[in-house]
Amino acid sequence: MSALARPGLYGVGVGPGDPRWLTLRAAEVLREADVIALPRGERAAASRTLAIVGELLDRGRQRFLELPFATTGGLEAAEASREAIYEGVAAALAAGRAVACPLLGDPLLYGSFGHLLARVRERLPTVPVEIVPGVTAFTAAAARAGRPLVQGDERLAVLPAVYEEDLAALRDTLRRFDTTVLLKINRCVDEVLDVLDELDLTGAAWYAEHVGMAEERFAPDVRALRGRDLPYFSLLVVRGRGAR
Repeated sequence: MSALARPGLYGVGVGPGDPRWLTLRAAEVLREADVIALPRGERAAASRTLAIVGELLDRGRQRFLELPFATTGGLEAAEASREAIYEGVAAALAAGRAVACPLLGDPLLYGSFGHLLARVRERLPTVPVEIVPGVTAFTAAAARAGRPLVQGDERLAVLPAVYEEDLAALRDTLRRFDTTVLLKINRCVDEVLDVLDELDLTGAAWYAEHVGMAEERFAPDVRALRGRDLPYFSLLVVRGRGAR
């Protein structure tokens, strides 16, 4: 007996890159789904997500639905691609299919699945939805590095790649939280390093990129990052002066 509802939508977190980090439920959903919906950046040569989950899938039985999303063109282009993704998924749901959307990391942490989820809940309220959580890049990076993120009553802040627009807020966060995770640091690494120098936190920071992937790399001395062209899948962890 299938463990999936038909029709049904499944947002499946597959972690940052290593297939061995998939949960048992994630593997079960991906094996049993009728349709595998694969959102992919319009400029991406191949789906990183498919590379992670490919060995679990049955290309003879399952239908693969490639759903490109706009990474350029601003908000209007992004909204148009989100609507197109919904329409593709909605058609499969209307046909009575179990649709799995495997996504890097966790589906509800700065991912594209939230936009699809909102549309399905609003327009198809009777369709069952299940979200399978996944390992995040920053928790995987901490595990790889053997570095605790927070302990006891310490506080953790996680910021996306928009902090270069408000460095004053970044300074405030670094002062108030015991550990701060800066995601997608590639956009403003030099500006962030300037702030760390200013707050005397450069020595308390460490860097990771492509966690769980073949290109994985760590840098315990973040000063070496200055002036470098860093990849999209990059992050910086800063342990504040008050952290134990």
